[in-house]
Amino acid sequence: MKHLIIALVFVFMGSFLKAQDHEGRFENEIAAFEQQDRQDFPLKGGIVFTGSSSIRMWTDLKDRFAGYHIIQRGFGGCQLSDVTYYASRIVFPYRPSKVFVYAGDNDLAAGQSAEEVYEEFIEFYRLMTDSLPDTKFYYIAAKPSPSRQRLLPAYRKFNTKVAEFIKNSCNWQYVDVFEAMLDEKGEPMGDLFLEDRLHLNSKGYDIWEGLIAEYL
Repeated sequence: MKHLIIALVFVFMGSFLKAQDHEGRFENEIAAFEQQDRQDFPLKGGIVFTGSSSIRMWTDLKDRFAGYHIIQRGFGGCQLSDVTYYASRIVFPYRPSKVFVYAGDNDLAAGQSAEEVYEEFIEFYRLMTDSLPDTKFYYIAAKPSPSRQRLLPAYRKFNTKVAEFIKNSCNWQYVDVFEAMLDEKGEPMGDLFLEDRLHLNSKGYDIWEGLIAEYL
């Protein structure tokens, strides 16, 4: 019993400290989304796109998928755990029919291992599946950016683990943008990116659009 109590204390403290890590992070961005909702709340059953700057900076996302009710909720610089933390404010309220998420890229760039980010994905997966059992989810693979080329082995390892995990889930699909953005030598195609060699240009989003459209 003593060991069980100690274990539970550590679990509680771990959850508490994780929440403290997120306290205030991206609060301005999340509050801005909530302000938009107060002025014009999205129709229930729409399609949510959330995640880091690749979603936030997709300026013509709604135009590219004009026939669908798109709810764009990307906040730049976020990690996968941030999306998990804020899901109750930027995903759940809309009761979406589909959710496309791009997150995990920044986690690996921040020094986390593929295994550590994969564990974050499992936590995200469980929360989404439990909270929105009728929603379809689409996990967009971590992209191969020229500025992060040294991390390609970690990106590939993480992507493979996620793809293997969700291939047996009826409500989840893996959107493989990673392989589609490599040249014949297996290196990132530089002409798909802005000058920072990290964020996508219109040509890069053309590839994403083509792959995502298959699931709409």
